[in-house]
Amino acid sequence: MALLSFVCILQGTPDPLSEHGGQSSPAVPETVGPKTGSLERQKREGSVDRFRNSMHKYDPRWDSPTWIDSIGVPRGVPDEYKDAVEGLAEQLGPTSLMGIQNRMALDMLLAEKGGVCAMFGDMCCTFIPNNTAPDAAPLDSIESLAAYYVSCIRQVQPDGPYRVAGYSSGACVAFEMCSQLQTQNQPVEFLFLFDGSHSYVAAYTQSYRAKLTPGNESEAETEALCAFIQQFTGIEYNKLLETLLPLSDLNARVSVAVDLITSAHKDIDRDSLHFAASAFYYKLKAADAYVPTAKYHGSVKLLRAETSSEYEQNLGADYKLSEVCDGEVSVHVIKGDHHTFLEGAGAESIKNIIHNSLAERAVKPREG
Repeated sequence: MALLSFVCILQGTPDPLSEHGGQSSPAVPETVGPKTGSLERQKREGSVDRFRNSMHKYDPRWDSPTWIDSIGVPRGVPDEYKDAVEGLAEQLGPTSLMGIQNRMALDMLLAEKGGVCAMFGDMCCTFIPNNTAPDAAPLDSIESLAAYYVSCIRQVQPDGPYRVAGYSSGACVAFEMCSQLQTQNQPVEFLFLFDGSHSYVAAYTQSYRAKLTPGNESEAETEALCAFIQQFTGIEYNKLLETLLPLSDLNARVSVAVDLITSAHKDIDRDSLHFAASAFYYKLKAADAYVPTAKYHGSVKLLRAETSSEYEQNLGADYKLSEVCDGEVSVHVIKGDHHTFLEGAGAESIKNIIHNSLAERAVKPREG
């Protein structure tokens, strides 16, 4: 079994975590190297300001929950190259905007025929990647990842109450997000955790760590990528171990993982898969190190799978959430295992539990 993850926000406005990532603008970095204060750069900055001031009222990149990505300046770019990258950003920002505006107009004109995607089918583009943005989600720790997501949420909804949910290792992120929101004096109305907690993840990673040589990063990377590959293929573990372990570094292992998966699933985008495999390892590593530093002052609803694995047998019914939460921890058991309980009848049960929880809160009389 491999740990997956997601984090989502249950609210009326579009969720930044399930849209297109961090909100971007045709940004020119505020801090630049000593060689970048050129006349040409000042001219470009002036043109960007004029562009911003003259924009139509509806611009999805500004004051809108619609998220359009434009290429920013990646971390680590030498100062002498920043002018060129900024010039590309200034061009691609308006290009992305024009693209989405044209797409919206075409969808309206072709509404009776089902819109643009009805005509292009699987080749329809619905996402402009922001692969080089400097504000990508950090994966070094659960705390920093949660802080990034909290920042994203508050760009769309500045104040609570919030409803947050997390699955598997994403439960760690959701829990930490709610703790951070509370330290910012922001109310959290609901925290739903789907078959996960910090102790659940620790039990999973510790079972693998027991097989590893302490401090051997190559073994840790290989174990994680074996689990990732086996979600897509039926390749035996020992065969994967023989293939991945001798490779030089994580990037080489991820590249081979992508080759193995796409040989069986040719419809999966290689770049997206490369990112997902790398992120899987780093998120797993971050979750393994995560220990809540303070108790969460609120209630938690844990929706756990009925079929348990060897990792969770010593965690208790609430996956040890009562140790880090001083509110009520209510446990709902859903038929299925860690993966299948999100499907079919299990998904219907989860939907009903969430809807009933929201309905109960809506009719509950307010105090005072």
